Amino acid sequence: MVCNEGQHPFAAVVSCSDSRVPVELIFDQGIGDLFVVRVAGNVCNGDEIASIEYAVEHLGTPLCLVLGHTRCGAVTTVVSGAVLDGHLAQLVQKINDAADDAWREDPSLSGDALVDAAARCNVRRGMADLVQESHIISARVDSGALQIAGAIYNLATGAVDWL
Repeated sequence: MVCNEGQHPFAAVVSCSDSRVPVELIFDQGIGDLFVVRVAGNVCNGDEIASIEYAVEHLGTPLCLVLGHTRCGAVTTVVSGAVLDGHLAQLVQKINDAADDAWREDPSLSGDALVDAAARCNVRRGMADLVQESHIISARVDSGALQIAGAIYNLATGAVDWL
């Protein structure tokens, strides 16, 4: 399919790069409908935030979604306490904070329940990071030109749980 008329996505999505989370298929969207930024653990670090800034400032995208998912490998790695080297250690720092949030909210959690709770906390942190770390995004939110949403995609059922 040729699409040379420019892009006008109605939503920008920060999603995990997990191959089981095909954003356009999940939301039944076609070419040009979504501006998708994929990164392991759907973390909102500098490059991801810059990409969302581009979508909202230059493309006029009115909605930003941070999409996590159940059984996330990046979150599982953090929750299991695995020692990571290289750039992975830097990437998962915000997931460490989300895992701590989940544990503080319910210290009785463990295993898959803790992973899924940490994934939800990670989505909420990502939403907050977009606004707190970008004056472009925060100004659009304050003016009402941009809404920020969060959701978890359930790998087992295909359902999207909006936060």
